[in-house]
Amino acid sequence: SVFPGSPSQPSPALENAWRLYRKKLFKRSLAVFQGLPGETAHTLDAQNGLAWALLKTGNLTPAEKQFTETLNEHGQFIGTRLGLLEVKKILWEKASVAKHYFDIRKYRIAEKHFNQLNRDYPDWSYPESILGWIALNRGQEGEALDRFETALDKDPRDPTALKGMRHLNGLLVSKLYQADLKMKKGDYKNASYLYFDYIDEHRSSPTVTFALAKAYSGLGFSQIQKMQYRLAIQNFEKIKVRKEYESHWTKGLGLAYYHLGQFEQAAQHLIVADTLLPNKKDIVYKLDWSILRSWQAKTAKDYFLAKAQRKPLRASVYMAIGWLEYQQGDPDLGVEYFLKAISLDPEIAASDDFRSILAKERFGWQVYNHIGWAYYHRRNYPHSIQMFNAALESSPRSSEAMKGLGYSFYQKGQWEEAAAFLQKSIKRNPNTHPVTEKFQGTEPGVEIAMRTSARTKLARALIQKEKYQEALEHLQEALNSHPEWPEVYDGLGWAYLKLNRLAESREAFGQALRYQPLNPFSHEGLKEVQYRLALQTL
Repeated sequence: SVFPGSPSQPSPALENAWRLYRKKLFKRSLAVFQGLPGETAHTLDAQNGLAWALLKTGNLTPAEKQFTETLNEHGQFIGTRLGLLEVKKILWEKASVAKHYFDIRKYRIAEKHFNQLNRDYPDWSYPESILGWIALNRGQEGEALDRFETALDKDPRDPTALKGMRHLNGLLVSKLYQADLKMKKGDYKNASYLYFDYIDEHRSSPTVTFALAKAYSGLGFSQIQKMQYRLAIQNFEKIKVRKEYESHWTKGLGLAYYHLGQFEQAAQHLIVADTLLPNKKDIVYKLDWSILRSWQAKTAKDYFLAKAQRKPLRASVYMAIGWLEYQQGDPDLGVEYFLKAISLDPEIAASDDFRSILAKERFGWQVYNHIGWAYYHRRNYPHSIQMFNAALESSPRSSEAMKGLGYSFYQKGQWEEAAAFLQKSIKRNPNTHPVTEKFQGTEPGVEIAMRTSARTKLARALIQKEKYQEALEHLQEALNSHPEWPEVYDGLGWAYLKLNRLAESREAFGQALRYQPLNPFSHEGLKEVQYRLALQTL
């Protein structure tokens, strides 16, 4: 018979392929089917024949794929449906021996057979699922979880793998609890499996129960984490009937629309979510950026100025006002607001929108330096290095950026890089602003603050490089400028100690402790000096 989509004229090559197939010359038939010209190859008759030839030559995975593609392209057709059933039948027959050994708990033999099936048919989820159960029966929960996850990646509805996940995560009544734990741990993939599994088992419910709403909400938020925003919207829409979940669906829809770039809709939902869940950073930042990108400039500015009065510690408000000032032609005022925002939350500088502002050469390097020091004082040295480098790219003569890089590399233990940048900074500007650093004092819970400079930090780096005399020269010069700094005396103490000038070292550490009695480094140095002096008297 002629199938839909067949060319108007019979194809001798196609007829020949089917003739070879009916004579059970399957390999030759396969070769002819694979070599059919384009127009003929895309007909239902040719695609169906190719799938059956693949099946008869033992190419089960390609055959299953071809049957599935044919079914999707040409719709329901008995030949492809029968072909898919035949593939499943053959696969189950091949797995029967392995399954027998699994059923009688001969796990070593079963594992060998299922591993071979896994290699032979890598797209088939069943061998991976059974290997998960073998691991589970051996008490290897971690491997079992990996196996079940891999199986579900191949076939999200694999019943053997889903049953394994249910068994692994406890009883059905605790499924939502287990899913919530997965979400809290950042395991969004497995959380979504558990939420979906619960929904699937309660899909026949005539109403959206409280527990079902919880599952839809959890699934929606896990889909947001997996960037499946439109699917998330569908799930949040389903729980609008539950008033007690209004904070969930307004937040969820707001975040989903935000990530889709539909900022006006995002703002509408996030304003409500911000009222129901006040001061949540993941809500307020997205809300403020959504308003900034969708409202008229004057309306947005009035909103943010009023919000700054009510929420003076909300960094995103100042960032938004700064952005508006920048766009309206007052970049200097914009910078002041940016710096206010960064002082409240240095992480806000990582947003793409803010980076585009910083790229403006006129003031970008100053802001980068400010952010760099904010990161430095939070001990986030990789980010401080990134910011100071950005400042240096915008302003290659910035002594502050050079100093910041020197300080950051010192904290990372990269003495060569630290010394090089600090020397450049001092050469460019011998009198940069001091840096106040905080340390844990000798008394529990007491933090001490000490002022340092590019020169004292350079001396520290030189001591680490065992260049003690050179370090001493920088410290003596620092002493002339800052005779009251405990940092200078502490550095002198260590430099003298390394040069074995013990009396001078003891005097320097003593001076350091007079200015800062809780300095643990000076106490440590003084003990070392006293120990060496005691040895000399023996």
